[in-house]
Amino acid sequence: MMNTWMTKHVQFVWYGINDEANLRQFLASDINWGECDVRLNPIDETPILRHDSFKNTPLDTDENWLNLDTLLTCVAKTDKSIKFDLKAGGVLIEKVMESIDAHGLDDSRLWFNSNVERLQELGFWKLSKKYPNAILQADVDFLVPLICSVPGKAREILDMFTEWGINRFSISRQTQNLRTFFDQMIEWGFKISIYNIHNIPDLESFIQSELLMPHSITSDFDFPAWDCYEKWFGENGSNYEYSEYYQNRSYGQMKHKRARRVSAR
Repeated sequence: MMNTWMTKHVQFVWYGINDEANLRQFLASDINWGECDVRLNPIDETPILRHDSFKNTPLDTDENWLNLDTLLTCVAKTDKSIKFDLKAGGVLIEKVMESIDAHGLDDSRLWFNSNVERLQELGFWKLSKKYPNAILQADVDFLVPLICSVPGKAREILDMFTEWGINRFSISRQTQNLRTFFDQMIEWGFKISIYNIHNIPDLESFIQSELLMPHSITSDFDFPAWDCYEKWFGENGSNYEYSEYYQNRSYGQMKHKRARRVSAR
C-alpha cells in the first residue's frame, strides 16, 4: 500500500503503460493515473503506444505494440484514469479524440501532456474545448533560466499558455534550479508536475528532503516498500522484466522482485 502522507498531497502517475505487463500491474495497483506514450502507426496511422520515435529507434521485424483502443478498452472497465503523452499534434490529436469518444471516458479521467512545439496553440485549444474538465499539461523546463533571471517575462509566457487552455506545467527532476522554479511557480499559483523520476529507493524521503510540493509526480513505480514493481517501458529500446523470489523473515515469507535487462534494440 502507498504511504498515506504522499497520497493525501500528491497525484501519482504510473509511467509508461505501453505494454501488457505494465498495464496489468498498473490496473492491479493503488495508483489511479497511468501514462501512455501515444504516436501514429507509420503504416496505417492508427494511434499506438510507443515511447521512442521510429527515427531514433527503427521498427524491429518482430516488434509488437499495443493499440490505444486496446488500452482504453481495458481502462474503461475500471475506475482508473489515463494520461496521454502525445508525441505529435495534428492528425494524432484527432485520432486520440476519436478513440476517447468511442470508449465514453469522462473528462475527469483524462490528462493530456505534450510540449508546446508539438501541439502549439491550436492543439491545446482543441483539447481544452473538447474536454474542459481534463488536465492539460505542458513541459516548461526551457523556462527555468527565464524564471531565474527575468521572472516577469516568464510570467507573461505562462499566462499566454494558460489562455491556450494549459492548466498544469511539468518539469524534469534533472533540471537545475528546481527549488527556485518551485518557489516562484507556487507564488504565482500554478500547478506543477515532476517527471523523470527513476531509481529513487525512497520517493517520500526525496520529496520531503527537497521540500518540494508538486501537485503530481510521474514515475516508474518500482518501490518495494509500497508493493509497487514496474517493468521498464522501453525507452531507447531497452526492456526489463521482473523475476520473483522469496526471502524468509521472522514474520513469514516476503515476496520480492528483481529486475534484469532482457533486450535492447
